[in-house]
Amino acid sequence: PAPDRGRAAADDSFRRRFDEAGEAERPRLVLDLVREAVAAALGHRSPDEIESRRGFVAMGFDSLTAVETRNRISAKTGLRLPSTLMFDHPTPADLADHLAGQLTARDETPETDVLAELRKFEAMVAALPPEEAERIGIRKRLGSLLESFQHPVADTSLESAGLDDMFAIIDEELEEP
Repeated sequence: PAPDRGRAAADDSFRRRFDEAGEAERPRLVLDLVREAVAAALGHRSPDEIESRRGFVAMGFDSLTAVETRNRISAKTGLRLPSTLMFDHPTPADLADHLAGQLTARDETPETDVLAELRKFEAMVAALPPEEAERIGIRKRLGSLLESFQHPVADTSLESAGLDDMFAIIDEELEEP
């Protein structure tokens, strides 16, 4: 099972199929994913053995199988999911509905270009060899970048300046060194 560290790394095959699927097909894809994860966690041979409306507790779930199933689903979807997921959504059908909503909401939230590039950067850094020298250089650059975000840039445009601001600008310009 995949570990749950922040935003999980998604298995591209499921995400690609979900993204390419029509709106009517998406709920079935998610339910199939849930049934596959449940079958694997419980040691069943086929997801066909998993009834969509049967409760997880009735199937024999405990906290360990719930976390294992959550991790499998998280690895496929890239969603960060709580450890109580299986108990908050007590059947495969309920869980699939919840996940489909989260996956669809993610698709409807526009990602800025900067965030998209950060996601790519994150993947590139994860793929780097463990040589410390290169990582130190990256850490220094990232530290400088983060430092620049600690102090927001003041808006000095004249359009947003009030009367007091205008007088302060004039005073600064007329001041002698």
